[in-house]
Amino acid sequence: MRGRLWLDHALWLSGLEWTQFERICIQRNRSASKLGGKWRAGTNLPNRSSAQAMERVLSGTAWVFDLALFQLLSNEPLTRSRLTALTANFRQPGFLDGHCWRLPHQDGVAISHDSQTLLHRGDLWGLFGLVGDVRWAELEGDDYKHLECSQDAFRALPALLRTPWAAACVPQLYELLERVRRRVPYTRDAYEVEWKTIEELAARAQFSAEPADRSSDANGYAELYPDPIVLMKRVRDRRIRQW
Repeated sequence: MRGRLWLDHALWLSGLEWTQFERICIQRNRSASKLGGKWRAGTNLPNRSSAQAMERVLSGTAWVFDLALFQLLSNEPLTRSRLTALTANFRQPGFLDGHCWRLPHQDGVAISHDSQTLLHRGDLWGLFGLVGDVRWAELEGDDYKHLECSQDAFRALPALLRTPWAAACVPQLYELLERVRRRVPYTRDAYEVEWKTIEELAARAQFSAEPADRSSDANGYAELYPDPIVLMKRVRDRRIRQW
């Protein structure tokens, strides 16, 4: 998925049609090659050298390839040293013995128990921070934080589904998020996610991840969107759709 997301972002950023993009940014006006088509089909994967070469031609593309989100979404335990290595450039000691995120294109910081700030970014960096918090919560046994941040990670998907270069990969992101959140039994059993609601939110004529940018009701409150998270409880060993 990393290669597809990186390639789609680069194509979008270039503003070119595929044939022009392939010639200028992949073949770089050298002899014709089928490499771009193989990347697009997923039969050949780009590597770090590929991303660096693209960055030299089209600045602002390598960050997608380098983003540690993909490693954070792996369905395997992550050690403290591994998590630190994946998040240290952006996760720093914060207030009240917690941590905060300092991400690109962000005013201020998102503290460790403020997943809403990351959600309201509506971009891939925000999702990176949310998944980072999910994995730290898993490591540290913080069930409440794991629950809260994993829910907001799913709530971040409609905005990405509306992002032209990210949309094709969102269903796979959804599947990877499901695997990661089910690693913690408390979160696994606490809720379900309605993919249909995510799609419906993304298809709205007007949508904003940031509540301050939404239309207001008669009392001046920002419009509330339907929630794709369905909280669960057990009643006589059966789950019903209410809390």
